[in-house]
Amino acid sequence: MPIGGLNTAKLIQYANRFGGKVYSIDPLPGFDSEEWERENPDTFTMCRDLSLNVIKTIKDAQCFLIDGDHNWYTVYNELCQIYEAYGEDNFPLVMFHDILWPYDRRDLYYSPETIPAIYRHDYEKKAMAPSSKNLVNEGINGYLFNAKEYGGEKNGVLTAIEDFVKEHPTPNLDIYTIDVLHGLGMIASKEKYPEAVEHFYSASALKGAMQICESERLDKSVKINALTKKYRSFWTPKKSLRQVLKWVRCIRISVRDTARKPHYLRENTILTATAIMPHSLLKKRPNLFVLILWTDIAAYWKILAYMTVMK
Repeated sequence: MPIGGLNTAKLIQYANRFGGKVYSIDPLPGFDSEEWERENPDTFTMCRDLSLNVIKTIKDAQCFLIDGDHNWYTVYNELCQIYEAYGEDNFPLVMFHDILWPYDRRDLYYSPETIPAIYRHDYEKKAMAPSSKNLVNEGINGYLFNAKEYGGEKNGVLTAIEDFVKEHPTPNLDIYTIDVLHGLGMIASKEKYPEAVEHFYSASALKGAMQICESERLDKSVKINALTKKYRSFWTPKKSLRQVLKWVRCIRISVRDTARKPHYLRENTILTATAIMPHSLLKKRPNLFVLILWTDIAAYWKILAYMTVMK
């Protein structure tokens, strides 16, 4: 039973080949779930709802894959519902994705209003970077609602898993992790699932994870090279330098010609800059940024021009 739909297609293929039934839980699946259900009537059922509304209604799952809303409240309560539905003796195999950075110790809220306020950390639509515990402007997942704080109690996916295992010791559950692809994980009883535990760290499993990592690395490398080629096609250093010098020269002329008329300096500077920059430079030279600041000091205008050429 996958919670979060990104791996559903592969699980359906597995079920069709070896036998089984896939229940996928996702309130907003990113695929045509109705068509998939028609094509796989015996092996696939789509549950279009929040996981916490569905898990307790399905009593025959042998394995759960949790890869949905990456926050402490959701993951912890998903595990608690599985425990309540199946009990100590029949607790199933549970696997996870995204149990390491960035959401090991930081909550993500796809829909913050679905999380009770008492369990919801302060959040913001800002990015994350491995070098900073604070949210940053340049990083990954800046379009999502990420908790401002990293670490602390009841914060993050791995924290939720550890808290659950600590509070439910009777099934003899252990946590197993592979530190790739933002963290692959599993909780299982070694006595009940010895083959799964052994296979999790087997050479074939680790080789499969490495192959996926290499495939993603090559795919991103190709995309980066394509973007770099496109970027360089817009950037000719000699022409760009000539354009910058031309712009500076025009600004100097504007300043000189309006030195006796300070109140015209601001207007003339804006006209000079906009006449040169917009179409000929800004669109064709995305690596050039010009910021013009003006301030009224002692009854005359001063201009401060800052130019930064991104290499």
